[in-house]
Amino acid sequence: MAKEYVEPVKGGYLECYEYVSQPQGGVESSLRYASSMFKEAPMGRRLWALFLDNLGAWLLANAIEPHDLSKRFFLQLGILFLEISLLTALQGASFGQMAARLKVIDIVDGSNLSIPRVLLRTLFIILVLPAIFRHNGRSIHDIVTRSIVVKFYKKVG
Repeated sequence: MAKEYVEPVKGGYLECYEYVSQPQGGVESSLRYASSMFKEAPMGRRLWALFLDNLGAWLLANAIEPHDLSKRFFLQLGILFLEISLLTALQGASFGQMAARLKVIDIVDGSNLSIPRVLLRTLFIILVLPAIFRHNGRSIHDIVTRSIVVKFYKKVG
C-alpha cells in the first residue's frame, strides 16, 4: 500500500510514494522498491516538455539557417542535444522540463545525474527513443540511465 507525500530537496519538493512495508529478498527486490519511491511525472506533462524543447530548437535553427531544410534539420538536432544536455547537467531539467515543472533525477537516491548519464540519456532522446515504453510507462532512455522524471515544486519564499 502506498501513500503519496512530497520530499524536500534543494530548491523545492519532489513527489514520492511511501510504502507501508519494504519488499523482502535481495538486490532485485530492493531496486524495485527504490525505483518506485519517486512518483513519475504524467506522460502528458513529459510530452509537453519535449514539445517545448523541440520548438525552441526549431525556432533557433530556423533563425540561423532559414533556407536549407536539410542543414536546418541537423542544426536543430544539434541545438536540441546541446540544450537538453547542458541544462539537465547544470539544472536537472531542460528548458521544456523547467517550464513544465519537471526534474530528471537518479531513480535510486534522487540525486542529479552525472554528465555521462545525461549525455547518454540525451542521445537516446535525440534518436527518437522516447516513443519506446515498457509496461510501466517508463521510457527506454530513463531505464538505461537509471533516471526518472518527476514533478518538481519550487520553494516559495
